[in-house]
Amino acid sequence: MLYRTKDLSKYEIRFEELEQYMKRLTAKGRSERFITYWTKAMQSIYESNVFDRADTGDDFAIQTVKITERCTFQMNYNLTKLEQYSRYYDAKTFTAAEFAEKKLIIYKSCFRRKSASALEDNNPTVVIIECPCGVNFKKVAILGTNELESRLKRHMRIDCVEIPRQQVFFSLSQPFEKAWYKFMIEFNEYIKLETPIERKRFLSSSACMNYV
Repeated sequence: MLYRTKDLSKYEIRFEELEQYMKRLTAKGRSERFITYWTKAMQSIYESNVFDRADTGDDFAIQTVKITERCTFQMNYNLTKLEQYSRYYDAKTFTAAEFAEKKLIIYKSCFRRKSASALEDNNPTVVIIECPCGVNFKKVAILGTNELESRLKRHMRIDCVEIPRQQVFFSLSQPFEKAWYKFMIEFNEYIKLETPIERKRFLSSSACMNYV
């Protein structure tokens, strides 16, 4: 059972359709065992999934992951946590042209219970995270975006901070969402491995082994 952060309502997905999608990700047979273990882990996490109610007063950016019409779920990124994490990293400055070359996905609207000024006006630095889109990760400008297009059109310099995937992982609101994020990270690393011994070692330390 999964939860929507807007109203904490519960929703279900057709897990068998997610399972079929995951099985189709096998690359030349090399990742079959990896996918099998992760499928079992995802099912276990889905069945025991809970929402951390300590997060209910925070703001979220919601990414929709559409597997099929009957298997669509949300990734809820806690904006308050991301704004806090952004303070740990030095901002880099780019010209408007350099920033445009990044071809970022820009989240212009996020679900906020608080006023937007708490995150936007006091944090003009653009915060960038990586989100799994399909089987690949794409960089998303998720905070400091209210005036971004205007700043680009006026050829102003842009300050931005990129938050590592590990911190993005901790910004997600539910175990199921974190598991999907971790699975996608590991999948992209696993398919690059060339030898059976490399794959065996990788699998033995995989996060999925905590659930199977």
